[in-house]
Amino acid sequence: MDEKNQEKILKFANEQRQKQELTSYVHKLTDICWDTCISSISHKLDSKSSTCVDNCVNRYFDMQKVIATRLTKLASNATNENYYN
Repeated sequence: MDEKNQEKILKFANEQRQKQELTSYVHKLTDICWDTCISSISHKLDSKSSTCVDNCVNRYFDMQKVIATRLTKLASNATNENYYN
């Protein structure tokens, strides 16, 4: 197999992995917010449940940003400590 084909296969595999991660993320978020906000099943989402789901999703995204920022800072600090030691 030539290098160009290997690159295509690796790119395709990476794209598929990213799609799988996104799907998993959406399912996890759906499970969390469903369990938190939906108390009974009906043919239509009531306004209280709808607001709860909106807030749940927004808080989840907010926390993901906080965690990512914190991990980036910790990694940067660890890199700097290793560099100067």
